[in-house]
Amino acid sequence: MTELAQAVVNGLQMGFLYALVAVGLTIIWGLMEMINFAHGEFLMLGMFGAWWLGAAFGLDPLLAIVPIALVMYVFGVLVYRHLMRRVQGGDPFTQIFATIGLLFLLQNAVVAGFTSDYRFVNDSLLLRLGGAKLTLLGLTFAMPLLLAAGLALLLFLALYLLIEHTEFGLALQATSEDRDAARLVGIRPQRMFAVAWGLGAALAFPSILRSACSSPCWPMPSSRSAGSAASWARCSPRSSSG
Repeated sequence: MTELAQAVVNGLQMGFLYALVAVGLTIIWGLMEMINFAHGEFLMLGMFGAWWLGAAFGLDPLLAIVPIALVMYVFGVLVYRHLMRRVQGGDPFTQIFATIGLLFLLQNAVVAGFTSDYRFVNDSLLLRLGGAKLTLLGLTFAMPLLLAAGLALLLFLALYLLIEHTEFGLALQATSEDRDAARLVGIRPQRMFAVAWGLGAALAFPSILRSACSSPCWPMPSSRSAGSAASWARCSPRSSSG
């Protein structure tokens, strides 16, 4: 029974982070009904950004969250303005192939710039806390995964407050419900769409936490989804009874 409860706790903590990844896709789909097949590559860029800032400037991945999120936001806006806006009103297959093309472009650009070798963040706060554990009611919580899940929950709360309790969030909702009506009250749908892509790209945040847990950076994350779960398992404790 303890092993089952431990597995549930570990799954919930990892689930918060995977859900945060899905939020970026959800924002784009909910507002524009577009599926971004290159979303995994956005996460990969976040991981390489965290690794590069650590290797070049000694910056901890946790401290790299803000600058990388800002850069990824701008990148997402540019992707919409120069690519997705051109195919937005077209056939759904055109949109799908556009994002698949972007997927291969980003993968091969990173391979050209960094090669296909695995790269690791060698020193980070979460990595130093790798052996730290918190025991509560017979359950063991690994501190890196607990902190990462806590940060994910805080970001969920921030997104909720942004969308539900700000004029900007109401404008996003209005654009999602009825673009023509939103345009009549002064909302610019194209700007909202660009913001949605920016937010979706900025939510590369979970990939930075993966880097901090010593998960390898690799240019082709879409082809190794199983490795994603395995890398997070390094941060998860096993039941003490096992």
